Amino acid sequence: MAKLSQRALGLVNSVSGDTCIFIFGTEESPFLGGQRVVFALQSSSAKRFAVQVEQHLSDATRSKVEWEIQLLRDIREARIPRLPRLIGFELEPIPPLIATNWADGHELEWSDSVPPPDVRKHVLQAIAELTLDMLRIQKPGLSALDWITNKITRTRIDRARHGRLPGISLADTEALRLRISEFHLPSFNNAPHVLIHGDLQPSNIIMNGGEIESVIDLGCATVIPLQFAALYPKFLTNEPREVGGTFDWSQCSYSQVQTEDRFFFLQCIKDMAPTKGEYAQIYSEILASDDQDERHWWLSAVYRVDMMRALKTRPPNKTTTIHCVEHFMRDSIYLVQKCTLCEKRATLEPLTDDIIAAPMPDIYFGAYPEQLARSARNELAGHIVPSTMLDKLIAPNYFIEVKGPDGKAAVAIRQVRYDGAVGSRAMHSLQNYGADEPQYDGKVYTYSSTYHDGTLKMYAHHVTAPMEGSRPEYHMTQVDGWHMTGNIESFRRGATAFRNARDLAKQHRDNFIQAANTRAPQLETAAGRGNTRAGTQSIEDSADELALSPTHYITYIQYEEDSPDELALSPPGYLYEGDDSQDPSAVDLLTSLTTSFASSFGPDQSRPKRQRSLRSEAVKGHTSKSRSRNTTEGGSSTTATGPVTAGTDQYFKVRTYWKKGKLCFLNLQEQEIRTEARDWMEQVLDDGSKYFYWQSPKSGRVFWTTTLAKNIGKKQRSN
Repeated sequence: MAKLSQRALGLVNSVSGDTCIFIFGTEESPFLGGQRVVFALQSSSAKRFAVQVEQHLSDATRSKVEWEIQLLRDIREARIPRLPRLIGFELEPIPPLIATNWADGHELEWSDSVPPPDVRKHVLQAIAELTLDMLRIQKPGLSALDWITNKITRTRIDRARHGRLPGISLADTEALRLRISEFHLPSFNNAPHVLIHGDLQPSNIIMNGGEIESVIDLGCATVIPLQFAALYPKFLTNEPREVGGTFDWSQCSYSQVQTEDRFFFLQCIKDMAPTKGEYAQIYSEILASDDQDERHWWLSAVYRVDMMRALKTRPPNKTTTIHCVEHFMRDSIYLVQKCTLCEKRATLEPLTDDIIAAPMPDIYFGAYPEQLARSARNELAGHIVPSTMLDKLIAPNYFIEVKGPDGKAAVAIRQVRYDGAVGSRAMHSLQNYGADEPQYDGKVYTYSSTYHDGTLKMYAHHVTAPMEGSRPEYHMTQVDGWHMTGNIESFRRGATAFRNARDLAKQHRDNFIQAANTRAPQLETAAGRGNTRAGTQSIEDSADELALSPTHYITYIQYEEDSPDELALSPPGYLYEGDDSQDPSAVDLLTSLTTSFASSFGPDQSRPKRQRSLRSEAVKGHTSKSRSRNTTEGGSSTTATGPVTAGTDQYFKVRTYWKKGKLCFLNLQEQEIRTEARDWMEQVLDDGSKYFYWQSPKSGRVFWTTTLAKNIGKKQRSN
């Protein structure tokens, strides 16, 4: 130690040009850190210095110190405040020495009670600014995917293979690698490597008078791909605690104060990012993701053996079950995407009404937004764009629902039935983009799978033409099932089937996108000339009667040739007065999806169903003897006399439903007509039977029903 102290003194005297002395008794008892010893010295002009010496020497010691010296030079050139300043260094003899400025003050104390709120916020704000400032130091390197794959292979898998990771098996390290697809973000795969501190905890944050004097100890600092740098500081992230050789994961929950700290830190990052450059904004987006703790634990396991052992003991849940599924889709890393954010920012139009929530599959496959022409993407957004986040995949046509050990297979099946219907609609919209009339070929372009208790099941989905006045029908057919944990042959069959279906789904998706891109310029040119087909819209569909999404592609068709007594069939899946057979919470009833369990499709199955028409006898038999009254939602009415059909001979039976305070129905063109309940008239016949009708003020067409839908939403709000 005496020789080291003399070398430290000589270095500081040389670089400062002054006579220095040891302070704080460090000449004989230097400060001890995790990896280094530190001498403190002061010059005759009262300047203070820190000389750091590596404790654990190896063949890589010199290169490690050289790396840190270059890093300190980069920090000095970038003028990043609150980090150590390089004063001098000495590489020979071993161990090397590094001299920096000394930071006066004390280590940060951090708990739920200290520091006080004003200092607490000031610290978080300063650390947030420092974090973004460090992003200015960038280095070229491997893509994020190659970097993390090589890192895990070199430091975990290879070491476990040679027995150099006590308590860690080769399977454990393989499981770590298989989770890459969960956290890798393809959109930022080629972003630069940026500087991180690597050990940002209270003991390395020096406070002086309520201010951060310096963030010290860059021994763990490194540059890594941007997407893996976006993590909360260590003192804002809880980790499982090891007690008696076991890890307690219950310690990972956050207190109210910790939750507020994390929220404030994230808000500081968001507020500062626009002024800190492009990569700061990307950093902000990634930090705001919902899987931050999972990312922290997983990346920590890449560097720390204790966290790898901790992950082995984590209680199984749905997330860990998903990881088991992903081991047979590891080469799909660029195509698979989780829907963590889609559930909060879903933009897909509902299949039925607002009662049923937007689908939230655990995993889905789709296309990058830039693959589809912007005009087509905007026009079809309501059917193909699942999220407002621009980097999320569009046009999904392969879905996976996963259930943990306590999950229910029946729930997973209902979920993929709904997912598949949405995917079938997306493919049908792409397939018919720009067509005069939608065509239904009855073929399969969408697939889904469920994974539960080691069993993988696969389903195929297709859509068939609607009957008059109803919605298209969506069908789900089970393809097969495989027990993925039983034996190697079963696993291979299941994995092969999965990959084949995934590739086939991609082929269908890409073909439809290519065709849509070909038609898009033609449609744009036609629209510019005013020669759109929208002019064939029915007369009764005035702007105040329709509530169409501006991004929903619709083909308008004239029905002038329809026989006056052809009636539209009702759309399935709604609640009506006196109908107790329908469950408003049942996904499979509300979506009206037909499920069959055939192993293959025959010629008849690919043929659209023949549309049926019904003859009206009730309406055409009305006479002036019938009594008419105006019906409102509340039940009040006024009396009217005379026939309801004056001026028209077109009558169409419909079924009504409530949506956003309006009484709605679908006309023959499958367009939603929104009306006021008070505009419906009640007609009572001599035999006591009654019906309700609404007459279009534009065309004079009459739409009628025997029962009006109950306003379920209003009743629930009043309870």
